[in-house]
Amino acid sequence: MLSIHKVLKWVTFGFEAFLAIPLIGGAFILANGWTPLFFAGVLHLLSIVFLLADKQKLVIGNLIGLVGAMLGVIPILGWALHVFTAIVLFLESIYLSKKKNEQRVEYEADL
Repeated sequence: MLSIHKVLKWVTFGFEAFLAIPLIGGAFILANGWTPLFFAGVLHLLSIVFLLADKQKLVIGNLIGLVGAMLGVIPILGWALHVFTAIVLFLESIYLSKKKNEQRVEYEADL
């Protein structure tokens, strides 16, 4: 079963990966008046809150994303931060998925 923090982690990864696409991500941000950066910041903040509420410690990717959302108005730096954030979020998402599956196997073994 997917928890809210896991879903938010994958959603923020997908959004950051989209914004990291050269020219397309930048055009999307400019066409919408930098609103996607605000939206990304809110998503990262929500992810951090839900991760900490569920006692997860994987908030680094979302913290980098929050910084990237604030500095995303700087063209090359913003792009680099989106790429880096997407990579870190992808790795954290895989780790969260694997961690939950291992716990489920241990629980089933106890039965």
